[in-house]
Amino acid sequence: MAMPLPRSGIRPQCHTHKIHNDSPEGIDMKSIVLTKNPSFAILKNREQELLFSLYGKIKLLRGATFVITAILEAMTGEQDKKDLISRVALHYPEKAVSAVVDDMIRSGILTVPTHKRKRSRTSGSTLGCMGTGKLAETVASQPDFPDIRLIPEIPTDTFKSGKGVRKEIDWWINFFENKLSSLGLSALAVCPENMSYLQLCAVNRACLNLRQPWVLGYFNGSEIALGPTIIPFKTPCLECLLEHRLRALNPSIELGWENFLQCAENFPFPDDPAWQGSIHWAAWLMAAELENITSYQNMPRYMKKQVQIPMQAAPELTNIEFETITTCPGCQGMNRGFIKIAPTPYPDAPDRVEIPLEHKTARHGDNGLRSMPADEARDMLDRTLGILKTSVRIEQCRGGMLDELIPSFRSCTSEVYSPDLPFNISEHKHWGKGMNERQAYLSAGFELMERICAEYGKPVEMLQCPYGEVKDYAIDLNTRVGRQYYRRNVDAITDDTMVDWVWGWSLVNRKCVLVPASMVYLTRAIFQGKFIQGSSSGLAAGTSMEDAVLQGLLETVEHDARYIWQANYLTPPRITGLPPAIQDIAKKLKTIGCELIIRNQTIDLGVHVIRAWIVQPDNPLVYAASGLGASLNPKIALYRAVSEAKQSWPCDHIPTDPDYASKNNTDLFGYNTSTIFMHHHDNVTEILAASPEVDYGTLANLSSGSISQDIQLILDRIGENVPNHDVIVVNLTREEFGIPVVRVIASGLQNPSQPLQNFPQNRLFDQPVKLGLRNERLSFKELFNDCHQE
Repeated sequence: MAMPLPRSGIRPQCHTHKIHNDSPEGIDMKSIVLTKNPSFAILKNREQELLFSLYGKIKLLRGATFVITAILEAMTGEQDKKDLISRVALHYPEKAVSAVVDDMIRSGILTVPTHKRKRSRTSGSTLGCMGTGKLAETVASQPDFPDIRLIPEIPTDTFKSGKGVRKEIDWWINFFENKLSSLGLSALAVCPENMSYLQLCAVNRACLNLRQPWVLGYFNGSEIALGPTIIPFKTPCLECLLEHRLRALNPSIELGWENFLQCAENFPFPDDPAWQGSIHWAAWLMAAELENITSYQNMPRYMKKQVQIPMQAAPELTNIEFETITTCPGCQGMNRGFIKIAPTPYPDAPDRVEIPLEHKTARHGDNGLRSMPADEARDMLDRTLGILKTSVRIEQCRGGMLDELIPSFRSCTSEVYSPDLPFNISEHKHWGKGMNERQAYLSAGFELMERICAEYGKPVEMLQCPYGEVKDYAIDLNTRVGRQYYRRNVDAITDDTMVDWVWGWSLVNRKCVLVPASMVYLTRAIFQGKFIQGSSSGLAAGTSMEDAVLQGLLETVEHDARYIWQANYLTPPRITGLPPAIQDIAKKLKTIGCELIIRNQTIDLGVHVIRAWIVQPDNPLVYAASGLGASLNPKIALYRAVSEAKQSWPCDHIPTDPDYASKNNTDLFGYNTSTIFMHHHDNVTEILAASPEVDYGTLANLSSGSISQDIQLILDRIGENVPNHDVIVVNLTREEFGIPVVRVIASGLQNPSQPLQNFPQNRLFDQPVKLGLRNERLSFKELFNDCHQE
């Protein structure tokens, strides 16, 4: 008689959202031969728990361990999957056994013998290698990849127009385009010897035009350079890398593109047998990369980077990593065809820019006003996560000293490359906060989507022109940026400064406005016209566009207040008479040696801004963590601040790279932002300082209960207190996901950076006098003990 199975199967019992590919790497799940992983060993087997070692790591499974044991006992050498399931199904339900077997395959306990594996390449894909010489021949003759076609390299003296570089490169682009288009390749390896950069750039342009993925590899005279892998308009192209190299040179040497294109940095290998090992290794890596490009399961390894392999091949490689750059003459920052040079007062697609705010009544207000109930928001989020085709995890934090008091979640995703998505996704690790598990889960999930959508990687309408040519329909940079007391990693504001502009929507003036792309995207890509340090301030995702705009707007208000209080060395009033739920948390914190301090950081805008501190006075290593919350409703601001303070508290974790050695001072403290030494300034002004008190009951609820009306209330308050203000929203929503995401830019409010280096309209210096906390404003030098451009 078949025994019933517990519902948990072999999956860990935790708040986890996992999305697997349909089959593990290189495995056909329908009909396969299995064997037990030789690195698998059971350490302890007891009811409902299995402790085992796999790939040198100790893991714990909870659930149907008796079924796992039965499956392992039924394994005798190589076993057909169907036969294995049939044998175990004599004792347990077949459907459940099949599910457990699939999970054991995914986890690596059961594997497919190497000689039984099938290639996971996309059906009908063809691979090619262009070049002559040892590296190209070795790539095309890899026994593991027997169907790579060798395409002879083009002689360097085939064409010389004598009419200049532009004519010559155009000829070569046409030449390579015709040659490659006739081959119909899915992916191409290029292994040049004595090809000039003019010809390599022509290969790059031809591949861009044909949307042909390719990977570069060559001998530079001392090492084998492998990479970059270029997926047209999804990754930076070869000329992005070359542009970075040129920009890094001293301008006084006056080396331009035309000079650079004439040189060659790829050569034949010397006749030295010592190079054979490195050649074979590099060739195998290139062939595997071609397979990765055409696979739906494996991540290409050399996107946005180049590695250099020495003669004595070693595992330690030199990485040259780079991002896309909009001055690249090839792909134009992965945005070719969407960039305009001539100024224009209107976007081509205004409906994608305009943000018409509809009346939305809040239907969920635990941790901020939302226009969708929590259950529907969870369904919306889970549908979107399913599109990513990768392992997405949203897990509750366990093991930290505060995790039983206030829940928080981690959300993370691995790097994503899929031929089906029009963009790549970087690796992400984020957090979610809330006063209950439902809030914290949604917070973590929407934070993840917010950061994914804020990446620069999808074509966008962009203008490239000086500030002076678009002043009439661009954001007022002087109001937004203010005085730059010193310029660290930023450009000066002049009419001649070249800027990459994207379109946003002014909530104040109800019109389309140009905004520097550097103020919009959370990216390491290089844009022209960077005037402030990048941050996540004003980024928000929501269940509706109105949700996202409200949350982003509140975050800009929150950061404005925080930096005004902090930079002015002022102690905000302490909030007393806290609501019962927060008092209960404070009592529980006290029992474990912690104190809860709540400060009122509200300033002239009148929007409630609250900062919460959790302090452990007797532990200098994990001393304090803080969180901020802003809302027209003081309860929401308070709850967000307290839950964010807990979220900032360190959680116990298992290091991915164990270091068994005596620890020095740097190891112990490092970059621990909770240590007392990182909080000297805050310790003086906010943690230990005495201050006036304000009763929580006196903080009025200013919220209308309508999301769009609350947005307008905040806009009105900014307008009353900030001259020449504007609030611009850039729509970052990706249609593939369907979750509204925006960047809100509040021109006139203080923007965050560490350290502060620009000050819009001197607002930061004026606030203490306006609030009655000082009789006279302090200067930049008095506040920061500095005199940059003073």
